[in-house]
Amino acid sequence: MMEAYNEELLLNTLVAEKAEELYDGNFISIEQFQNINRTLPKLVGSRNIIIRIFFYFLGTFLYGSICGMISLIYLTTLDDSTIWNLAPFLFAAVGIASMELVITKNLKFYKNGIDDAFVLGIVLCIAVGLGLQIEFESWVVSLSVFISAGLCYFRYLNIPALLVSCTAFVATVTFVMIQYIIYGSAVLPILLAVVSAFVYQIISKNINHISKPLYFQGTTFTKYFAAIVFYLSLNYAVITELSVVLMPNLTPNTFSTLMSYLFIILTAVVPIAYIYKGIKEKDKPLFVIGLLAVAVSYATLRYYVQFMSVEVEMIFGGLLIFCASYLIMKKIKNNVQGVTFLPDRLATDNAAQLEILASVAQFRGNATATESSPMKFGGGGFSGGGAGESF
Repeated sequence: MMEAYNEELLLNTLVAEKAEELYDGNFISIEQFQNINRTLPKLVGSRNIIIRIFFYFLGTFLYGSICGMISLIYLTTLDDSTIWNLAPFLFAAVGIASMELVITKNLKFYKNGIDDAFVLGIVLCIAVGLGLQIEFESWVVSLSVFISAGLCYFRYLNIPALLVSCTAFVATVTFVMIQYIIYGSAVLPILLAVVSAFVYQIISKNINHISKPLYFQGTTFTKYFAAIVFYLSLNYAVITELSVVLMPNLTPNTFSTLMSYLFIILTAVVPIAYIYKGIKEKDKPLFVIGLLAVAVSYATLRYYVQFMSVEVEMIFGGLLIFCASYLIMKKIKNNVQGVTFLPDRLATDNAAQLEILASVAQFRGNATATESSPMKFGGGGFSGGGAGESF
């Protein structure tokens, strides 16, 4: 078994997280939610990002204190520089021992913040130790980070470690292409775009066939990371600035004649494609990435391609937003699934309104019909009928 945690506790933790989502969406009652939390043994963690960041800094301080104590007690008595060069590996071993024997087994911390600090500390110590041995050869260090962080993810199911691993993979490809491949700097953006598109498509087609649900979140994260890399590798600003840094002999005028219009078009089209695909497939993260990419693309084109004044841009932008809003509203106004005009069940105000409407409907359904009085009003006869003409 690759995971350091108990698999039953991991699955129970995932069930508890899903139960909390269902409770937030008013799909289950508070009694059912409390019953799930009370009966299922699970790992210790927090979904509050602020608390997790606080515990991360606390764990970083704890890990640093342990390494500092070891340095003061043992390493200060040694004068050999070789021992000091191996010290980061000793600190990494301390972090691994702490994760294996204490954090995952006794304390059972998962997505707690303290486990994030120790996992990232292990990766950092391995990278520094290897860098001291090889005089910080860039691609070797990034490759070691990619491997060590990837192993930490599979062992501890740590999403921050997966983020570091994916970033290190991009850095490794970049360093190798620049240093060892002829014209590697010129084809680097295209290569990154092709690799990220390939990864995105492979994950999209096979994400529903994952044998272990424990890796579903990490696989989904990798998919959206690939989408971000695909956009950035084709962004006109990234291409221009990297060309200036990596190919200083290439003047801006020369670059403008080499596929510049293609990258300008891709900078504008890719975010729109993300938004369209996110709406069509009901993929909220991709939709959000598309919205953020639209903002980045506008800033890029506004800075590098000034083809009209600000006033004209605002007018055309307003018309574009109006037309897009009208078409979208016309398209989805009768939808009952996906993006609709129906109340959101995840909103507590809407849930309260639904409860009120249900109470009113129940009251109206239980209302009893009143019996009609045999004595009609008017026409005389006294007792509410008034006096007759004979009075």
